[in-house]
Amino acid sequence: MFNGEVFYSAKNDTFLGRECRTVFATLDSTIYKVLFRYITPDTDEYNKFRDDAVEELCRLHGMPTETKRIDEWHIIGIWDGAFGNAILDTDMLGTSVIYTSSMLRKRPFHWLWQLLTRRA
Repeated sequence: MFNGEVFYSAKNDTFLGRECRTVFATLDSTIYKVLFRYITPDTDEYNKFRDDAVEELCRLHGMPTETKRIDEWHIIGIWDGAFGNAILDTDMLGTSVIYTSSMLRKRPFHWLWQLLTRRA
């Protein structure tokens, strides 16, 4: 959570052709995060959505940067990139796909860039 962070629900709740709960997070009136949460009691449909989400994220961003198995039912996949990151969070209750913007990342070596570009 960030100071001033505000959450909004979206009216168009479709992701990968399925109805999802969709939430946007803003900071200083700029969208920096979007979350799609898919929940279904149908195990086959749940597995199909998860597989489709993995396939789409791999198509867009390559293989995950990191994968974590929290427990038998909870797995997190992370794709880091210049855009920010994408997170696939699956558990017994559903699957979430979360995109965050890189706008909140600190710029590496920012002090060095300032020093090198300073005019005498």
